[in-house]
Amino acid sequence: GACALYEKYLATFDDDMPIWIQLGHARKEAGDLAGAEAAYRRGLELSPLDADAHLQLGHALKLAGRLEDALGSYRRASELDSASPAAEELRLVSQSKRAADRKPAQPPSAADLEHARRFRDLGDAARDARTWPAAADSYKSYLALVPADAAIWVQYGHALRESAELLLAEAAYLEATLVAPRDPDPKLHLARLLQLGGKAAEARVLLAE
Repeated sequence: GACALYEKYLATFDDDMPIWIQLGHARKEAGDLAGAEAAYRRGLELSPLDADAHLQLGHALKLAGRLEDALGSYRRASELDSASPAAEELRLVSQSKRAADRKPAQPPSAADLEHARRFRDLGDAARDARTWPAAADSYKSYLALVPADAAIWVQYGHALRESAELLLAEAAYLEATLVAPRDPDPKLHLARLLQLGGKAAEARVLLAE
């Protein structure tokens, strides 16, 4: 309904930049990422130096899986406003893109697996003791040796979340979704964290995939 009303208004007042951005929000909430992108881009045609519009376009592109394009939008938003949350998004998406571009790793050797298991066990023990920073450190060491273990990426995300490292936790959960794209569990944890961080629209789109 919001989309229809904004579209009707904009048919008459095509140069109202803030309403183009609101239309982008409404379309994104409705899961229409292509339509949201078009609305944000129209807003940017009217006000190309608006940092928030670049930020919102970046969000839509990230949700659409177009990480390279999202990086460009976040980078521009950061240039225009150093206080914009785009800087944090830029770091997160850069890490995600590196993970997506990474070539498959060679299987770890038997010695590496044994070494890794020790880190995993230490992480589990620290988790059970609720000493979250220690758990995060151990899981990080394990994942450096066994990066394809989606379940431990999730545990790493939990430990980071409990340590109040929310941006790093988001990156860990996102990595788990890349490692195991058909497993709903990482997406569920990522969506919950996004909701906690005030990114409810991103969480809804993620769960609708």
